[in-house]
Amino acid sequence: MQVHSYLATAPRAAGVVSALFYAVLGENACGWYTGSGEFGITSAFFALEQYYATQPTVYCRSASGDLRGAWIVETAPITTDIRCPLDEPVCHELARLQSEFVREWIWYAGEPGNGEESEAYRKLGLSPRPINIRASQLQRFDRSRAAWVYMTPGTDLNLVLAVKKHWLSDSGKLRAFA
Repeated sequence: MQVHSYLATAPRAAGVVSALFYAVLGENACGWYTGSGEFGITSAFFALEQYYATQPTVYCRSASGDLRGAWIVETAPITTDIRCPLDEPVCHELARLQSEFVREWIWYAGEPGNGEESEAYRKLGLSPRPINIRASQLQRFDRSRAAWVYMTPGTDLNLVLAVKKHWLSDSGKLRAFA
């Protein structure tokens, strides 16, 4: 699986943080997103079935952030509960990638052992939020705007926007993407 990542943060403004990674599997894409906003932290695994096909794309996401638990498929104007649409080897790899992604990029305020990250933020003049980008990774971000962005080469911004569209509708007023 070739994995692509997109992360955004506005550390000097609203403190919004959003992060996702995805992998392309033929005509489909799947991955994980997380973010914070005025309603707290949201995260879910997702699948975009037929995203790179001529048929309409089907958006599916985990209902509670649990990869192997209940999922929801969105087909306007309704949503339907389903089982995880991904094969077990893909689930196993996504779970591994999610752990690696969080370890490399993200830390959560209030979790034990994050004193060094909190201190690094303080030294940078930043206030920790419920979810944060690791201080050691911030130099990789494009800081030319209020929202700092990092993405791996080859990231499909249309895919990011497709996930954003559904993510925002899932989360009400959650402004997860900067």
